[in-house]
Amino acid sequence: LVPFGTFDEQNSGIFDDTSAFTQDIAGNIWIGTYNGLYRFDELTRSHLNINDSNFFAPIQDQRVMTIASKNLELWLGFRKNGVQILNTETGKVTTPAIPQAHNLEVTKILHTNDNRTWLATDNRGVFSIVDGNVTSYLDKNLLPEASITILFELDSGILLASSEKNIYQYDKTRNRFDTLKLNFNNNNQPPLILSLSQSTAGDIWIGTKDQGLFIWPVEHQKTNNYDLLPVSTDSEVPSFTIYAIEFDQQGNAWCSTQQGIIKLDKSGKLLARFTSADGLQGDDFNFGASFVDSQGRMYFGGSNGYSRFTPEEVEIQTSPPRLLLNSIEISRQGELFSYDATDLQTLELTHQDQYVKFNFGVLDFLNPEKNQYRYKVC
Repeated sequence: LVPFGTFDEQNSGIFDDTSAFTQDIAGNIWIGTYNGLYRFDELTRSHLNINDSNFFAPIQDQRVMTIASKNLELWLGFRKNGVQILNTETGKVTTPAIPQAHNLEVTKILHTNDNRTWLATDNRGVFSIVDGNVTSYLDKNLLPEASITILFELDSGILLASSEKNIYQYDKTRNRFDTLKLNFNNNNQPPLILSLSQSTAGDIWIGTKDQGLFIWPVEHQKTNNYDLLPVSTDSEVPSFTIYAIEFDQQGNAWCSTQQGIIKLDKSGKLLARFTSADGLQGDDFNFGASFVDSQGRMYFGGSNGYSRFTPEEVEIQTSPPRLLLNSIEISRQGELFSYDATDLQTLELTHQDQYVKFNFGVLDFLNPEKNQYRYKVC
């Protein structure tokens, strides 16, 4: 049984290039793509593009970069045309009163626990909306950078905003964003930041481009120690590009990369890597395209659709499958002799047997291309 369910244009009618996910108050899953907004039908396992429905009003940009659900509303952030709000009960679409909204390149929308809505943009910094009042932190010089790609609320309620180069912490008292002087393992050229998440233990995990993962332990956070610990316990992890990070109920991290999805334990040790050979949409994934629904199922999107799975149902094979010797071929005095090895107990070779061939295989038919062999002739 393949634990990864993959949805694409061929099997479920969704545009392949997926970018965002959310779940509404009724439990429906919504997917943002570069060709519009889709609602998933669990019964038929198909997707409805709202453009094909008479119930939903049209949206102003089909390149949906981010989605955030709040009560009966879906807040949609677009690649070039700002923000719109879709009411899932009435099907109507409205546009919030944000200065120069049509020019905003929205990267992330986040509804926080203090009843604020935050918008991150690639060209105008961060906005907050509360009770209809809009604040531009870039315009008021309360944020030093215009391109913000990540918004994340910690369990403590602290808000983090990140660009590719810096992570900022929101100071509620002064109503401004301050730069966190994080130390990426004494790296003179800090890596490009692509993802941000918090583990069940409170550690902050930071995913980068081509330099893997860094962890800011909760003990360091409490003592204002800004030294990050690189995840380098495995030779593969440091070279990965980490597009998104999600944690399961056991505290394990699942990260989408340019080489599939990797699973790591709480300390960052690599437990497994899964690729398209395991049923994923592909080996490469899209930046920030991940989500965990109310049932604990994880979603990761790429350019070939998206993959959905329940972490607890993904088994990791810890012991090698059975190896079977099928046949042996021996060349003697110009003739080739072949022996069925399935019932062969012993075989005596002499110095005249100059050519010997062993044919063997592994009894693993799910992903035979992933099997690797090692042998030794004594």
